Amino acid sequence: MNFNFVFAVILLLSVSACSSKKDNTAAETTAESQPAAIEPAPAPEPKKVSKHKAVPAVAEAEPVVALVSAAPVQVENDSSVDAFKQRLEKITGKTYPSNKELQEQAEKGVVGAQVQLAQSFWNEGKYDDAKKWYQKAAEQNDATAQHGLGVMYVFGQGVEQNYAEAIKWFSLAAAQGDAESQFSLGMRYSRGDAVEQDFTEAIKWFGLSANQGIPEAQMKLGDRYANGEGTAQDYVEAYKWYAIAAKDHPDAVQMRDDLESKMTADQITQGKAKAASFVPQKAAK
Repeated sequence: MNFNFVFAVILLLSVSACSSKKDNTAAETTAESQPAAIEPAPAPEPKKVSKHKAVPAVAEAEPVVALVSAAPVQVENDSSVDAFKQRLEKITGKTYPSNKELQEQAEKGVVGAQVQLAQSFWNEGKYDDAKKWYQKAAEQNDATAQHGLGVMYVFGQGVEQNYAEAIKWFSLAAAQGDAESQFSLGMRYSRGDAVEQDFTEAIKWFGLSANQGIPEAQMKLGDRYANGEGTAQDYVEAYKWYAIAAKDHPDAVQMRDDLESKMTADQITQGKAKAASFVPQKAAK
């Protein structure tokens, strides 16, 4: 994943928001959310396995997994996308490919270009084109594209909504260690989307994702331990995951604090100690 580019996108969005506030007002979130802003290497999403990360995080009526940006950049046409890139170039001093250039590379089978082009089309709301290029890159085993394609099937963007097909692509990406796809699989088993609801299986996938540092997965894992779903109820373990997630997700702060009222002082001390010792792990390949 091109972290410099991700930083540039975030910087541009921050500059734009500040500028709008001066003039008056300015304009994810989601939970398994929609794709993030244009990147030369789409994830989502913390936590990377693919070299081309910038993919949609998957949004549902659940906490957000948006590893790059909280909201997609809205563009209307190719020229506006190129204008966006020109603004980035002025800020970063770097040059980024136009859609035309990406198209040329994508047609030659360059996976990175196919993923970037798919992300660009998604941002424009051109889901048929986005699906086409995600599909091509996904078939070349790119985890970012596989996750992006899975998201499109979850939301029925450019395709008929199909949870079974989404699970297929999430599973391929998750097998490569993609943290967002692991979270998305956890969501499917937690909700029972095209599979039998299975909290034990959900915990497995939430755990893999949480250990890579995805706060939404950490919160879901905390929920399972707090409620004793798919595992024995364990307030200390639940507190641990809420506390870890609280560093990156404001909703987790309230979850952690609410749980404290049900815990003994000793349990809270244990939970804090476990959270303090947590170190994110890289995906095993």
